[in-house]
Amino acid sequence: MQFKKTLFLFFGNPVVRGDELALSLIEPLSRAFPEHEFAEGNVDELGELARERELVLIDVVKGIGRVTVFEDVDAFAEAPRITMHDADLGTELKLLEKAEMLGKIRVIGIPWGYPEKKALQEVEREVEKIISAKS
Repeated sequence: MQFKKTLFLFFGNPVVRGDELALSLIEPLSRAFPEHEFAEGNVDELGELARERELVLIDVVKGIGRVTVFEDVDAFAEAPRITMHDADLGTELKLLEKAEMLGKIRVIGIPWGYPEKKALQEVEREVEKIISAKS
């Protein structure tokens, strides 16, 4: 199935200070690029969506100093886990890749603690690059 729009999925926890940053960018990016789809991501839907189309995920990433685009899930360090419920987006992507359920994927990582205005400007630039490359 061919889709005209690029799907950008945003991840984070709206109640954890610092982890909600990516989610706060959905609305302004939707206005800036109305011909594309911007939505809150759900890890339970990733496998299904990744088989149907190329995905661009946006999330806060600890340990980076600037907005960075990742195209390899092995770039993400293993998150410490105490229980099975302690999985993060990187862990989920690695599981999907191992199960051969993951097609081409990009993750736009926003540094933890980044100012919202700066994050929006830099993510907007990366989104523009991705959209332009597909045209």
